[in-house]
Amino acid sequence: MKKKPLHRISSLLAATVLGLSLLTGCAGKSTEAVQAQEDADTIQVYLWTNSLYEKYAPYVQAQLPDVNIEFIVGNNDLDFYKFLQENGGLPDIITCCRFSLHDAAPLQDSLMDLATTNEAGAVYNTYLNSFKNEDGSVNWLPVCADTHGFVVNRGLFEEYGIPLPTDYASFAAACKAFDEAGIRGFTADYLYDYTCMETLQGLSAAELTTTEGRKWRTAYSDPADTARVGLDNTVWPGAFARMEQFIRDTGLTAADLELNYDDVTGMFGKGELAMYFSSSAGVQMFRE
Repeated sequence: MKKKPLHRISSLLAATVLGLSLLTGCAGKSTEAVQAQEDADTIQVYLWTNSLYEKYAPYVQAQLPDVNIEFIVGNNDLDFYKFLQENGGLPDIITCCRFSLHDAAPLQDSLMDLATTNEAGAVYNTYLNSFKNEDGSVNWLPVCADTHGFVVNRGLFEEYGIPLPTDYASFAAACKAFDEAGIRGFTADYLYDYTCMETLQGLSAAELTTTEGRKWRTAYSDPADTARVGLDNTVWPGAFARMEQFIRDTGLTAADLELNYDDVTGMFGKGELAMYFSSSAGVQMFRE
């Protein structure tokens, strides 16, 4: 008689445990299903730099308030996205400011053709042609451009009676004059490789716009060319000679390679630096 109640209690307990297990399983499946649905409804955008979190990401989200957008800092290098393609898939949208058609060619089959979109139509054809593949498709589009150049502290020039530069010779002369006055004439945030590359690109413009330079650029950007094109002995010696001259004229040293954006703008704001390389954003910042 006493065994039956114990048996009933054990059976009831077992049934309760089983019920809880089933409920837990249902809850787990429901969570997984919800997560899967959220992933399916989420647009994944990879940013080439974390600075895009400040204005770009909020702007895009404001235009699409009902869309779940996940912004992730990826890498400003197409090799990174080739790796993702080979090991787990690409994000929905890629932003990148360092690539050529040659480098982008391996990703072409995984990318959307933007040639007939309104976004591509907003780009001048003469510029858009630089982004077209051989079959006329367009997988990459430029975003809004920003002006880059030298930001100048006019007050320092006036204080020391140094003429404002109008060409390279007067720029080099200004750097020398400020150096003699104990003030740095020019530097930039050379900690970042893109600043170094933009400097070299600007100093190599004379060579890259020649007939030989255009041939080199075409070969470098040709997506159909499977061979990687390196620096040649025709175009680049002159460019690097000009770079060497620029380093001497501006007094650049290994210490400049450690300067980040805050270091340079701090020097400029304190009157310790007469000129630095920046964009229109830098001009606006010091105007205010």
